[in-house]
Amino acid sequence: RGDYNSNMLFLLESQLCIIVFRMNVVRSMLEAIHLILSGGIMVNKKVVFGTHSLVQLGDLIEVVPALKKEKFNRFLSLLNRKSLLLPRYYEVNYPVLCCCLIEHPKFRDVNYGFKFGSKFFFSEFSGKF
Repeated sequence: RGDYNSNMLFLLESQLCIIVFRMNVVRSMLEAIHLILSGGIMVNKKVVFGTHSLVQLGDLIEVVPALKKEKFNRFLSLLNRKSLLLPRYYEVNYPVLCCCLIEHPKFRDVNYGFKFGSKFFFSEFSGKF
């Protein structure tokens, strides 16, 4: 229900692999997928293996305790090499490596590295299925 574009954006941005990547504890989307598939991520204190699992508002996403030191060091190395782009609809606690989706994303808050308007999903995909 509601606006198609907003719902599609929420479905994209609430995928576990996207959230892990945006937490800045991995260098690439492939590394985020590998971390999830190897049992390195928990959602609400349960290990999850589905890379495209949808996270709900308020869910707690965290790195498993055995990998926290390694991933925190990875975060520090990324911090030294690039500016971090954390959308404001996520809240991350870096010392404990946990993240929470706190609000529905809006197009103006999302950085994909390329530009597209709020009509992108509808105009690109309507009539192609």
